[in-house]
Formats: sequence, structure tokens, C-alpha cells
Amino acid sequence: MNILKIIAVIIFLAPFSAEASCKQWAKVGETELTKLWFDIYRAELRTPAGTYRRGEPLCLRLNYLIDISKSDLLAATEDSWKHLGVSAQQRSNWLTELTAVYRDIQEGDTFELMIDESGHAIFHHNEQHTGVVMDQEFSQQFSAIWLAEEAQYPELGAELRGEVSP
Repeated sequence: MNILKIIAVIIFLAPFSAEASCKQWAKVGETELTKLWFDIYRAELRTPAGTYRRGEPLCLRLNYLIDISKSDLLAATEDSWKHLGVSAQQRSNWLTELTAVYRDIQEGDTFELMIDESGHAIFHHNEQHTGVVMDQEFSQQFSAIWLAEEAQYPELGAELRGEVSP
């Protein structure tokens, strides 16, 4: 019985201890997404080493400059995955997981993705833990929305990866 309590405490605290270390990581790059005349968000990428390498831990933080509904976030995520070639079935499965993670966004809110050393995606909205997706493929495809060279906004990805200055 005591072993089960210890395991439960470790599972509960793991995302929060990872969150604390994420803020200590070095900044790799930053950027801002603007569409037409709307500033959408400012983004910042941090990693333990201060350099980006696909498949390694990272922390992507978005500071929103406008209000966005949860349903619009889900639709934008699906569009980005379509662009990246993610299958319809996989998009559907992962969007179901994101339904539990996403929140309605108000101007000034922050949304954070941390990928830990196990490849788990840990999410925070305004510093509050909103969920974990324990699927390495999900983590890679979700972070690819911003970081892949073939993403919808490759110039933003280059700025986040620290390859060019904003």
C-alpha cells in the first residue's frame, strides 16, 4: 500500500518539478506571429543546452496578444498538422487529447509546452498544469507545428531555433 502512495506522489509531482527546471533553461530563440494586421502571439524556445536539436527536451512558451477560443486553437492545430502531412486518423486522436489540454485564451495569457527527457508533452496555461500527453510521436508532431522546416511559417521556426534573428 505504501509503495502505491509513493508511486502516486512521484507521478503527481513529476510534471511540476519539470516545470521548475524549464524556466532555468537557456533561451534558443524568439519570434512573433502576425497575420494581416493582427499580432497573434510572441513565442520563445528554451532548452537545457541553449541549442535546439529535434527529439531533445524543450520548452516553448507562447504569450498571446489576442483572445482565441479553444475551438479556434483546435482548428488551427488541425490545419497545421494537415500541412505537415499528419494522417486524418492521427489528427483526430491527438485533437481529442488536446481538447482536455487547451483552454480559451485571453489577451495576455501564456500557453507552454514542455517536452521532457522521456518525450512526454507537458502543458501549462497561465502557469497552471493542464495536462500531459505521454506519446513521443505526438510531442514531435506538436512541436513541429512551430519548429519543423516544413511548418506553415518556416521563418518563425528559424527564429525560434536560433538560426536567424527576428
